Amino acid sequence: MAELYKDRHGNLGIDFTYPGLDRFRISLGMRYTKENLAWAKKAHLNALEREISAEDLSAIVKRFPKCQRLKCLAVTEAGHQVGLTVNELLDMVQQDYDENQRSNAPRFKSTIKHVRKYFQGKLAAELTGADLHAYKSRRLKEQASRGTINRELSAIRRGFNLAREQDILKEMPKFVLFEENNARKGMFSEAEMAALMRRLPDYLLELVQVAYLTGWRRGELLSRQWRHVKDGYLRLETGETKNGQGRAFPLGYPGLGEVFAQLEKRRERELAEGRIIPWLFHRDGEQIKGFRKVWDRVMDEMLAAGEIHQRMLFHDFRRTAVSNFDTLRIAQKATMQLTGHLTDAVYRRYSIVGKAQLDWVVQTANEAVAAGRAPWLDFSQKGVKASD
Repeated sequence: MAELYKDRHGNLGIDFTYPGLDRFRISLGMRYTKENLAWAKKAHLNALEREISAEDLSAIVKRFPKCQRLKCLAVTEAGHQVGLTVNELLDMVQQDYDENQRSNAPRFKSTIKHVRKYFQGKLAAELTGADLHAYKSRRLKEQASRGTINRELSAIRRGFNLAREQDILKEMPKFVLFEENNARKGMFSEAEMAALMRRLPDYLLELVQVAYLTGWRRGELLSRQWRHVKDGYLRLETGETKNGQGRAFPLGYPGLGEVFAQLEKRRERELAEGRIIPWLFHRDGEQIKGFRKVWDRVMDEMLAAGEIHQRMLFHDFRRTAVSNFDTLRIAQKATMQLTGHLTDAVYRRYSIVGKAQLDWVVQTANEAVAAGRAPWLDFSQKGVKASD
């Protein structure tokens, strides 16, 4: 009827079923430990079982006041009209992201701040396509990008989908989003990479080199410790990545071994000095949390010196690595496994055809013609003459 459980992230939750309603799995917002387990049994589990047996739904709602889905189902059960507002839909989305530890949970609050203000007090059941169109027009006048507006409307749509899955709402308005060009454009050339390395402070050099070679995300690399270097691989464990899947990158990849050899030498010096630092990338022994000011300064310097033509992002290393893998003719499936791209569609947005790849195509085609492997390209054998 009711039990405590440990989720895949090591957090404590409670699982129960109320007669006539769906199953509920509610996070208690704490780690699964012996002490917390004993507290949860005393504070929640025993009393909850009594409330379920007595079918005291109102008491259960009071017990878990943050569970919007439970509150809405309780209103439906009582036979009243569900006056669910748009902001309450967004609360449901935030709760869903928090409980499932989605990567966008921390920034979701800022994503929806304009939506909350505009639709304050608006009932979800009364929301129309015209309302959504008016919101899009308003945000365009405020000079919000189309991509930003799409993210805001998608948040509302996600709330409607959650409400429909839980039988809180039956219908939803039609959401028409702006078309977006999602193709990634930023990519570091060899010259740009060399210029960047000259200008960055020493504590960021190895980090940038590893990002350039692997295409791993900044947060993934900054969280790596020496315990994640195992059997010739740099590893990300299950649950540590954006898509939740583990990943490993071979240190035998050209250039990566040399970078890690430098990291090993630095670590040996630190141990000789009696400093035990777990982080692969650190600044004076402290984990690097961010370096936006340093990055912005370096970008300003490179733009002023004509070393780059546009501001670059750290995330552009990810696009660069994918492009380099393509140039090496590494199979897409293998590249996706190395970089952590979960779908073909997302991978294609990162796969940029650069000048080096186009030159390689020309060279390969000419070599094939010279070797007689591509007669369909050899117009000299087809009587094609130069024009006068």
